[in-house]
Amino acid sequence: MSELTIIEIKQENALAVFTEDKGLDPYLEKIAKEARAIVADIATKKGRDQIASTAYKVRQSKTALDKVGKTLVDTLKEQPKLVDAERKRMRDFLDNLASEVRKPLDDFEAAEASRVQGVKDKIDELKQFYFVDFADSDAVKDAYSEIDRFNVDESFAEFEAEAHREKALALSMLSELIAKQLAYEREQAELVELRRKAAEQEQKDRETQIAKEAEERARLEAQQAAEKLKQEVIDNESKAKEEAERLRLESIARETQLKLDAEKAQREKLEAEEKAKQDVLDAIAREKKEAADKLGAEQAEITRRQNDKDHKRDANIAAKNDFMMHGISSDDAEKIIKLIASKLISNIVINY
Repeated sequence: MSELTIIEIKQENALAVFTEDKGLDPYLEKIAKEARAIVADIATKKGRDQIASTAYKVRQSKTALDKVGKTLVDTLKEQPKLVDAERKRMRDFLDNLASEVRKPLDDFEAAEASRVQGVKDKIDELKQFYFVDFADSDAVKDAYSEIDRFNVDESFAEFEAEAHREKALALSMLSELIAKQLAYEREQAELVELRRKAAEQEQKDRETQIAKEAEERARLEAQQAAEKLKQEVIDNESKAKEEAERLRLESIARETQLKLDAEKAQREKLEAEEKAKQDVLDAIAREKKEAADKLGAEQAEITRRQNDKDHKRDANIAAKNDFMMHGISSDDAEKIIKLIASKLISNIVINY
C-alpha cells in the first residue's frame, strides 16, 4: 500500500509558484492524485488508520505549502494580496480534499455509532421489568417467559456478553420474585384459612359453653325444687304425727296436692330445659350470622384493596406511555411517575 508524499516547495521557487495564476495547481493535483489513489479497507482497523493517516498528511502538506507562502509574504510585502488569495484557495481546496478523503471513515463511524446505540436499546429492554408492580405470581411468570424468549445472538457483536449477563440477571431476579410472590400468596391463603378455622372453633366453644350453662341451670333448679319438696314432706310428716287423726284427711289431700305439685315441678323443669335448648339454638344462629357478616366484610375489603392497587397500576402505566409518546425515556418516565405518586412534586397529583 503506497503512502502519501508530503509536498514541499523550495523557497527559491516560491515566488514563481505563488504569483503565477493557479501556480499551486500542479502540487495540489499531485497531492489529490496520490491521496485519492490510496485504497483502504474501511472494515478493518488498519484500513481506517490508513484513511486517517492520509487525511492527516494532506493537512501536513497544507501546512508546509502555507508556511512557504507565509514566508514569501513576509519577504515580498508588495505582493501580499496575490499570495494570500492563492493561500486561501489552497487551504480551502486541501480542507475540502481532506474532508473528501475522510468521508468514508466519518460515514463508517456514524453507522457504527448507530449500530451500537441500537444494540444498547435492545439490552435496555431486558431491564424494563425493574419498575413493574406485578399483580400476582402469574404476571411475574409472564414477564419471565418474555425475557426467556429474548434472543441474544451474534448480532449483538461486542455487546453479546453484556446482553447474556443482563438476560441472566433478569431471569435470576424474576425467578426470585416468582418464589417470593408464590410464598406470599400461600401465606395469604393460609391466613384466610386460619381465620376461618379460628372463627369456627370460637363458635363451637361458645355453643358448648351456652349448652353447659343451660344444663347446669336446669339441674340446679330441679335440685332446688326436689329439696324444697322433700323439706315440705318432712315438715308435713312431723305435723301429721302430732295430729295424726285430726290431720289424716288433710294429709290425704296434702299428699294429693304434693303429687300435683311434683307433676307441675316436672313440667316446669321440662319447660325450663326446652327454653334453655332454644336459647342455645338462637345464640348459635346469631353467632353464625355475625361470623358470616365479618368474613364477608373482610373479603370485600381484600377485593377493594386489590382493585384499588390494579387501578393505580393501570393509571401509572398509562401515564408512563403518555410521557414516552412525548419523547421522555422509559426510565425518566418511571422516575417522574414515582415522584408524583409519592407526593414529592408540589402542585401535581395523579387522579386515580
